Amino acid sequence: MAIVQWKNYKDTTERYFVFFLLYVLLTEFSGYIIPHLYQRKSQFVYNLFITISYSFYLHWFASFLKRPKLILLLSLVFLGAIISSLVYENFFIHLWGYAFRTGAVIFLFCATLYYSDLLKQDAVINYLTSRKFWIISGLLIFHIGFLPLEMLQRQKGIVSTLNYRLALTFLNIILYGFITFGFYAGSRN
Repeated sequence: MAIVQWKNYKDTTERYFVFFLLYVLLTEFSGYIIPHLYQRKSQFVYNLFITISYSFYLHWFASFLKRPKLILLLSLVFLGAIISSLVYENFFIHLWGYAFRTGAVIFLFCATLYYSDLLKQDAVINYLTSRKFWIISGLLIFHIGFLPLEMLQRQKGIVSTLNYRLALTFLNIILYGFITFGFYAGSRN
């Protein structure tokens, strides 16, 4: 949908989302294939994804929140979390908890700022056709649901349980469903 509707949002702040979504697809494919082909964990793929995705989100929020000093401060906090993860967590064995949790909290904070700004504008009336609204809402639901799951990952065997996989699949369906609907609704705007 995003590729087909490129002309409708190529001049908006969402113009890079199609490339980001292709990167997400490549990451998920790599994360699935590496353990099956090479019999090794693919956590490094997801750790790289954490770094790139939250950097992307910070850049995206900076493009419309109009709070450059705050975004710079949040970027420095996230950089500190990445450095902490590099020092205290194994890049190849464990999912980076420090970087993910910090990125998720920063995202939740930026989403709150977005909703606060939205409520102060007349545009709140037209939120149903706003790509930003749907993308942020999907990401918000995903992060609120996945943050507790991420904290449980250190428990032995939890990641391989059916309940964990079902919860993660459900959260991904919601996330990408909202993003897809956002591009669809935004194209009608």
